[in-house]
Amino acid sequence: TATLHVLPKSSTFAGGEEVSGAWIEWKVPSFAFNDRDIQVGFGKDATDIIHALSGFKQPKENIYINVLHAVDGSWNFNGAALTNEQIGEAISNG
Repeated sequence: TATLHVLPKSSTFAGGEEVSGAWIEWKVPSFAFNDRDIQVGFGKDATDIIHALSGFKQPKENIYINVLHAVDGSWNFNGAALTNEQIGEAISNG
């Protein structure tokens, strides 16, 4: 899952200075983004997309990405905490 928050430049900082930045944050089960090739590929693709959507005005060096992992067994579908194995089964079953 991901969220989008649009904030004025006066509310965003990097290196202690106001900055026009874009922050991408994902909250995922612990098995997601666990392969280095996936991490690198996602980072490049997401950065390129944000850069393009900004009309190529948002500097790539001010596009930041963070991934938060849930503890195995705490990811929740429909009010039930599921383990990674249970999530896999739920996805397989559609």
